[in-house]
Amino acid sequence: MFKIGEFARVAQVSGRLLRYYDEIGLFKPAHVDRFTGYRTYSADQLPQLNRILALKELGLSLDQIQRFITDQVSADEIRGMLLMRKSQIEQTLTDELARLRRVEVHLQQIEQEGVLNSCDVLIKTVPPQPVLTYHGRDAVINDMYDLYDLMMGHFLAGGHRERLGKPVFLIHQEHLNRETFDLETGFTLKKPQRDADLVLSEKYTLKPNLWPAVEMMATVVHTGFNDMGVSYNALGRWIEKNHYQMDGPIREFMIEVDYPENGENTVVEIQVPVKPIAGGLLGF
Repeated sequence: MFKIGEFARVAQVSGRLLRYYDEIGLFKPAHVDRFTGYRTYSADQLPQLNRILALKELGLSLDQIQRFITDQVSADEIRGMLLMRKSQIEQTLTDELARLRRVEVHLQQIEQEGVLNSCDVLIKTVPPQPVLTYHGRDAVINDMYDLYDLMMGHFLAGGHRERLGKPVFLIHQEHLNRETFDLETGFTLKKPQRDADLVLSEKYTLKPNLWPAVEMMATVVHTGFNDMGVSYNALGRWIEKNHYQMDGPIREFMIEVDYPENGENTVVEIQVPVKPIAGGLLGF
């Protein structure tokens, strides 16, 4: 028989861990002196402790391990637990590979340019977004200016603050030109279940819609209305260097609105749906 300190050294664990496992009923000593409370262990218990440590190394919870060692789990359940753990590890590896690639891109940028680009790109998951929008498939630039003025006039009047959220834009076309736009613009909705059309003018009516969820959205924040191309270019370079490709229409969310001033304090989040390029670093 071994005292707790001796058994801990043989098993290469801490006495504190053995006491904790005893307290939660996961691994109890062979004998506890009823007068002194001293714990003693048998060498025959080493295989059971090693099994617990091995399962813990796999990342299973102590509750799952308890079921393992007390034979309260079937072979199918064991297989299911291990498959789930395998999936979790694979996802962690994928996330870490993506993070490694982003670090490499930043290092490469510093080596080539001597500075780190101020446009920080983040990947996020975006839930479904209820909106109230007008879709101008053949609009010209003046139409967009007129529509934006009407939108902001209604918004700042305060009559729709309880239902309208942030101004938004959705660029449907893949390639922009100087003549016409396929652009959807309007507001996010706070209470979509109660919303109906919002008539801005005889020409423009905002209608309820639901923008779908996006699992992987590359985003960058831009301040001001000027030099938007700088942020778009930075976002495009980031997508290419990190082995992604675009996977849907571009979205713009106005986080802060500087209207009717010159727009210098307007804050816009540019969102681009992306997916890993098949066969690339992230696509295995």
